[in-house]
Amino acid sequence: MKTRIMYGVGIAVVIAIVNGIFLDFFGIKYEFVRSFSGFAPIIILAVGLFWGMTKTKKEIYNNDLNFGQAIYSGLVICFFTALCLGILNFLYFKYVNKNYADEVLSIAVPQMQKELKKQDEIATQITLIKDSYLPLNQLRGTFIFILVAGIAFSAIISALIRTKDTFTEITKKKE
Repeated sequence: MKTRIMYGVGIAVVIAIVNGIFLDFFGIKYEFVRSFSGFAPIIILAVGLFWGMTKTKKEIYNNDLNFGQAIYSGLVICFFTALCLGILNFLYFKYVNKNYADEVLSIAVPQMQKELKKQDEIATQITLIKDSYLPLNQLRGTFIFILVAGIAFSAIISALIRTKDTFTEITKKKE
């Protein structure tokens, strides 16, 4: 369990470093940050899960892994990744960049006005944007996004790295 938790935390830290230091602190434009910060965590999560699951296969299961064990390893890793990254996002939006919603609005409102949206539509969008960048909503959203993506990747990777057939084991135990 310790190995899987370490990989989960490690993946979260790498994602936070890539999104935080390389993008936010160097002042790269908002449009690039948004597209990259949605794409980079997926790639890092997939690579980290593969690496963590293969390492778990070697260290814990002695290279003898069925699908259930593989998916369990992936789920534990992605759960701790989602939890850590959610907490880091919460702390970031609560203490580090409290005015991030205002930065987004400074870009979004002129764009909506240029598209000739009605004032009540703009007001609704402003409220939605402010709500989406509340720290608790960032924690929830990040946790769910990383967990769902991690479950999908875990299932795919589990099918690729397993070395035993789960159903053969169950049949042998019954006999």
